[in-house]
Amino acid sequence: MENKENKTWLVQLDLLRLIAAFSVVLLHASAHLWYYLPVRGTDFIITNAINVFSRFGVPVFTMISGVLFLDPQKEISTIKLWKNNILRLAIVYAIWSCIYGAVHFTALEGDARSIKALIKCMLAGNYHLWFLPMLMGLYALVPILRKWLSACDKKDLHYFLGLFVCFQILRITLSTYVKNPEVLALLGNAKIDLVCGYAGYFLFGYYLFYVKLPEKWAKLLGFGFPLFYLLNVLVSMLQAWQFGEPRAEISDSYGLFTFLMTLSLFQLAVHRKEREKNAFTQTLIRFLAKSTFGTYLVHLLVMESPWILPLFSKMTPVIAISAITVISFVISMLLASLLRKIPWVGRYLC
Repeated sequence: MENKENKTWLVQLDLLRLIAAFSVVLLHASAHLWYYLPVRGTDFIITNAINVFSRFGVPVFTMISGVLFLDPQKEISTIKLWKNNILRLAIVYAIWSCIYGAVHFTALEGDARSIKALIKCMLAGNYHLWFLPMLMGLYALVPILRKWLSACDKKDLHYFLGLFVCFQILRITLSTYVKNPEVLALLGNAKIDLVCGYAGYFLFGYYLFYVKLPEKWAKLLGFGFPLFYLLNVLVSMLQAWQFGEPRAEISDSYGLFTFLMTLSLFQLAVHRKEREKNAFTQTLIRFLAKSTFGTYLVHLLVMESPWILPLFSKMTPVIAISAITVISFVISMLLASLLRKIPWVGRYLC
């Protein structure tokens, strides 16, 4: 049975999950305009600020998974991990790839439509579904990571996280400034596969939640979000002006300032001192959080539907992004909640 402290932390994680889900919807809404607006215009400056702000979603989801699956007090059977988590994700991925593929197929015209084309569309799925195979890979590593974490000390963990920062975060950030093809090739080769992926965020979630930073550094990190965000906006704008087009790499998941924004938000959300939320608020947060995974899966079907997509061209960019984000998020949450309740198959839809 959960004690009161565990319930409080779980509610904090659920609240963070809701924020991350909303940020993903906001990211995809802003991206509809971000790539096409003139980079010297006011609309682009505002849209870029919105886009940069929303980049922490997937890293935060990954850190939350690290907290839950690397919990040292929790026993996780490898067989159950594969049956209950990895297999489920594989089925969800297959179903939604087919759904999005079928929708993309209907957009084809004339001779382009064929059984072969339908199969290709279903195999391709949709761009945002990459998150599921990535999670499956991390979950497959969980038994190994748990044994390593139980045996290693803080210095070993610092070593791994340091490798992630150096060979992924700093390497990717530096590569956005380099124009020389030989140097770019060198940076591309200077990678250590195991530490150059979302495993870094997975373990950072564990580290910030269970190991914890010294109090002084925790406060600096937790309240540094506005500074990291402003620097991210400034650097991304300067690069857009320099290259004449938006540059996603500097503000993407592995960009330095997005990385710092992610850690800052996570630190602030799960470790800030506050009064315990009342029972109704806790219940509401935990209920809504159950639909965040489904919201991630379904939100692009909603956003790119014939009823919502045209709104991008009928409003000013800021109003369009705001309105479409809220509408898409609310409808997606409702749809995800309904899909979850379908007997037998709801678990494999979202």
